[in-house]
Amino acid sequence: MRSSVLGIPFFWNEQKVAENSLRAAKVTHADPRSVTSAVIISVIVSRLLSGEVEVGEMQTRKEEQLIRNISKGTAFDAGSGGSETEIPSESRMEPKEVPSATGGFLAKISNYFKKTRKGGQPTFEFPEYKPVDRARGETPAKLPEILPEGMDTFGTDPEMNRICGQVVRDYSFLLTSSPFYQSESTPTWLDELWSHSFPNTISELKLDDSKSMGYTFKCLGAAIYCATRAKKNTSDAEFFRMIITELTLEAGDADTNCAVAGALLGCRLGKSGLPSDWLEGLRHANFLETICEELCSLVSND
Repeated sequence: MRSSVLGIPFFWNEQKVAENSLRAAKVTHADPRSVTSAVIISVIVSRLLSGEVEVGEMQTRKEEQLIRNISKGTAFDAGSGGSETEIPSESRMEPKEVPSATGGFLAKISNYFKKTRKGGQPTFEFPEYKPVDRARGETPAKLPEILPEGMDTFGTDPEMNRICGQVVRDYSFLLTSSPFYQSESTPTWLDELWSHSFPNTISELKLDDSKSMGYTFKCLGAAIYCATRAKKNTSDAEFFRMIITELTLEAGDADTNCAVAGALLGCRLGKSGLPSDWLEGLRHANFLETICEELCSLVSND
């Protein structure tokens, strides 16, 4: 869920986007499948923003660097030579210096919040979280008797499908190069990556399955499937609304699925392509708008 925004800072430098996403994902989701999903999503965002598709140009040196990063902190760390159960040495547990480029960006964010303080009091207003009106839950919206056509009937947008397919192809090595990858397992992680990323229908993902609804490839697949739907004879805003509403009704880990799918769709359509009534009805809209504007400002000045 958090990886999408990491495709924005340094979007022009795909290597840095991939490294930042990988490192952030490992903090809470160290499984190579989760890390791979995070990198794929952030790279799709960066390629959409840059307007470039780097077909098959991942250099060996870049691959080796990412492989080293995904193995750090495990017994498979470079030069450890230990078994799976070996505890990493103390030296490997020490904090590493933040790269200058990334550090510079983080310093800008820190300085921004420092500048908003006057007389020791923050002038940057964080939202107050008030209890949700219970009446909203007691009076849910009624579905129309005749439901509109589902996203499965939209077809595939060839350009978006090409972009997403190339990114999955370019970064699938993060799975096969992982020391935890078991090529003899059936199905393999690689098989699951492709089958989930490009399903024939949204229902194939079984997003509401109680035993596997949190599986990272399901969220990845849902996001890519939604982002690659062909836009029919409708406005961008209505297209976005239809896709996200249907994905929500698929249930399961709906908030995460919609957050990632919404990020890719939003990147594809732009702010002008979002439903205006959804934006106007958004809780803490001013706060979120300010955060977005500041992020864009920081990125453009970097």
